[in-house]
Amino acid sequence: MKRKILLLVFVILLISVLAGCGIVPSSKILSANVILTEWEQEGPGPAPQATFIITGMEQTYYEYIEEWSTYADIYYEVENIGTVEIDSYEVWFTVTCVDGSKYYDSDRGFSLGAGKKLSGSELIDVAGKQAISVEITDYELTNYEYSSGWGNYVYIYYEIENTGNVEIDYYKVHFTITCIDGSKYYDWDNGLFVGVGCKYSDWTMRNVAGKQVVSVKVTDWELENWGF
Repeated sequence: MKRKILLLVFVILLISVLAGCGIVPSSKILSANVILTEWEQEGPGPAPQATFIITGMEQTYYEYIEEWSTYADIYYEVENIGTVEIDSYEVWFTVTCVDGSKYYDSDRGFSLGAGKKLSGSELIDVAGKQAISVEITDYELTNYEYSSGWGNYVYIYYEIENTGNVEIDYYKVHFTITCIDGSKYYDWDNGLFVGVGCKYSDWTMRNVAGKQVVSVKVTDWELENWGF
């Protein structure tokens, strides 16, 4: 019993001395604040748009043999009325001849900037029949960066701040991702060595199978100090 009392007195005296010297033993605090700074997902971009018009049609008639040329020359103009470049296009024509027969062909073009126009032409084999009309029946536009759907991945950016008084030797942050159809995806990211009072930014990505993401949240985190 005497030994316990003496030990207690010694501890009290030691704390008093340390306090008098300005040295007060403090408890170790391992804590952090984690915030989501941004998230992004590639979505449908502006689609390429264009107008096509027929500007003329020519076919040669050879009087001395009283026959029409094998080919009809088709002239057209394409205008990029969208906001992105048309990397390539294909336009289809239908030529109608005097006997009611129809002939089909197409033409291709490349690299038409937004707001620009381009003139083109195409020779269509009408087998020597007299062509009386031509119309554009369809066209296809391509922009190599255009996507009609949502990207497979959501990119998550976050920041961790050491709010304790010991170094964070290891951390693990958990995320919950919610899509427009109500489905949820879960992910986590980890890292090492965040000093006292320091902040560290990092990022991760998660496959969401092309679904549109509507929210991303930090749901939990784990901290370790290996000397704690």
